[in-house]
Amino acid sequence: MRSIFADYHLCDRAPPKARVRRRSLWHSVCSASCRSLTPSRVCERLLRSIGRGIFARENEREDLMSRNIGTQGNPSAARVGSRSLKPESVRWSSGAALAGMFVLAFVGVQLMRGDPATAQAANQVPATYKITPGDKITVTVFAQPELSGDFVVDQNGAVRLPMVGDIAAGDLTPDELEPKIADVLRQGYIKNPVVGVRVSEFNSINVIGMVHRPGSYPYRQGMTVLTAIAQAGGIGLADANATSLMGDVIQSEERVRLLEISRAALMARRVRLTAQQQGSGHVEFPDMSRMIADSSTVARIVDGEQREFEIERETRQRQIEALQRQIPRLRATADSIAQQQSVEQRQRQLNEEIIGDLDGLLKKGLTRKPAYIESKREELRIDGRIAGFASERLKTELQIGDVEFRIDELSAEFRRRTNAALQETDRALIELAITLPSAQRTQTFRVSRVGLVPSAENTQRPPITVVRQRNGGSQQIDVDLDSQLRPGDIVQVGTTFGNARTSAARGETFTRSASRSASPDDASVSLLPIRLPAEGR
Repeated sequence: MRSIFADYHLCDRAPPKARVRRRSLWHSVCSASCRSLTPSRVCERLLRSIGRGIFARENEREDLMSRNIGTQGNPSAARVGSRSLKPESVRWSSGAALAGMFVLAFVGVQLMRGDPATAQAANQVPATYKITPGDKITVTVFAQPELSGDFVVDQNGAVRLPMVGDIAAGDLTPDELEPKIADVLRQGYIKNPVVGVRVSEFNSINVIGMVHRPGSYPYRQGMTVLTAIAQAGGIGLADANATSLMGDVIQSEERVRLLEISRAALMARRVRLTAQQQGSGHVEFPDMSRMIADSSTVARIVDGEQREFEIERETRQRQIEALQRQIPRLRATADSIAQQQSVEQRQRQLNEEIIGDLDGLLKKGLTRKPAYIESKREELRIDGRIAGFASERLKTELQIGDVEFRIDELSAEFRRRTNAALQETDRALIELAITLPSAQRTQTFRVSRVGLVPSAENTQRPPITVVRQRNGGSQQIDVDLDSQLRPGDIVQVGTTFGNARTSAARGETFTRSASRSASPDDASVSLLPIRLPAEGR
C-alpha cells in the first residue's frame, strides 16, 4: 500500500482543499495499515475514507449543476458556476475511486496468496494473544521500509529488527509490542515513529509418539490436544510400525528369557563347583524358582548340575582308587624281592663257610683246587643275584612313588580345573549382572509401547504430555484432551525411554512375561565365597 501512495509529497501541488482532503485520506490509509488490524478492517477503513471523498465531490458537483440549471438565463452566472467545478476535483474523485479499487485488489491478493496459517493468523488473532517463540510477526514502520518486514521470534522470545537489534517480544501482545518498538526507535533513529505489529503466521505444533501420522501441523486458534491428535490420525500405530514393534517385543522377551535361564544355570553351576572345590560328598542347591517363571526349567538345570557333580565325583574317585590299588601290589612285590634278597644273603653266608673249609683242606692237600674255584664262582653268582634283587626292589619303590605322585597330580588337576571353571562362571555372572537388567528395561519399554496402543484387550488411554517453550527453556505439562494448545507446543502421546517403567505399570495387562521376570534384586541365590582346600588334601 505504500507504493500506491508513494507520491504523498506531490499533494502539495494540489489546491488547498484538495490537498487537505488527500492528506486526510493518506493518514487514514497509513494509520489503518500500521495498526494491528485484520485485512478486512483495513479494507473497511479504506472504503470509508475513499467513499467520504467521492461523495463529498459528487455532492459539490450536483450543487453546481443545479446552480447551472437555475441560471440558464444568465450566461455569466453559468460560466461562474462551471468554473467553480475545478478539474482537480473531478480528477480527485476518479483517482480516489481508482485508488480504492487498487487497494482492495492488493489486499485481496495478499489474502489469497498467503498460506492457511498466515490467513488464519490475520483473521483470528485475538487482541489478548501473546507472541510465542516461532511466530512470524509483521512490523510496519511508517515511511521506513528498511525497518519494516516479516520477522520470526527466536527460541528466547526475541525478534531482531534491522539497525535496532534484539527486542524481547515473547509473552507480549502486538499492542504491547508496538510502543516498545517505538520507544527503541525514538532513541536516535526516528523522531516520531508510527509502528504497527501483527501476527502473520503462528508457529506450528508437533505431535509425536503413538499416533498414526506423527509430524508438524499448523496451529489454529483455539486448538486443543484432541484436535492435534485427530490431525495426526488418532492414537495408535501404523500397521508396519505395529508389526515391527511386536517383532521387537518377541525378540526382547526371548532374550530376557535366555538370559534368565543362563543366570540360573550359572548360579547352579557355581554352587556345584564350590562344593567340588571344598571336597564335599554332596551338593545342596538353594531355591531358584523365583529366578525363572518356568519351574520345570529350574528343575532340569538343578538335576543336570547334580548329575554333573556325581559324575565328576565318581570319575575322580575311580581314578584315584585305581591308582591307590596299585600301591599295595607294588609294596607286596617289593617285600617279595626283599625276602629273596635275604635268602640270597644267607646262601652267601653258607657259601663263605664252604669256601673257608675248602681253603683249609686245600692247604692240607686233602682236596683239589677246582672244587675251591667252583665255590668262589658260586659266591660271585650269589652276589649278582643279591644286587639284582636290590635293583628290583628299588624299581618297585620308584613305581610306588610314581603312583602316589599321580594320585596327588590327579587331585591337583581336578582342583585347578574346578577353580578355572569357577572363575569363568563368576565372570559370566558379572556380565549377566549388567546385560540382564538392560535387557529387562528394554523389554519393559517395548512391551509398554505395544501395551499402550488401544485395542480390544486394552482400553486404557496412553499418557499425554505437552512440552512447552517458556522463558528460554522447555517445560513438561500433564494435560487432558480438552486442554488448549499454544503455538510451538509438542504433544507427546505415550512415553519415552526414560519413563517406560512407569508406563509399564499403567499397561500392566500387556506385560505377561515381563511381570513374571524377576529383577536381579529378587534373586534369592547369593554368590558363595571361594575357599581354597586345606593343605595336604
